[in-house]
Amino acid sequence: MHESNCLFANGFYDGAYYLAGYVIELLLKARICKTLGIDNFFVFNKAKKELYKPYKVHDFEELLLLSGIYADFENATNDSDFMGHWSVVRDWSENARYLKGRTFQDVNFF
Repeated sequence: MHESNCLFANGFYDGAYYLAGYVIELLLKARICKTLGIDNFFVFNKAKKELYKPYKVHDFEELLLLSGIYADFENATNDSDFMGHWSVVRDWSENARYLKGRTFQDVNFF
């Protein structure tokens, strides 16, 4: 996230958005590991490749469901601050690397 913040602070909004999306993705995958009691997602990935496929996604809603916190997420949708932040990232995808033209307003969380 530090690198994303650095890009943002220097006006590189496309890159900041792209990296911030991966930060959220990795946080959700870390939560999946916690929920499943897996210490190292990447070691698990190599040892159990056939079990890894469902987690090799970039879709936030799928990851929320797999993480076990989807109900908490649904409850948070009543919080206008949360929804303001979520509206910035909800449509993120790994294809964001190809998008150009993000502005300060597009990626500003605060």
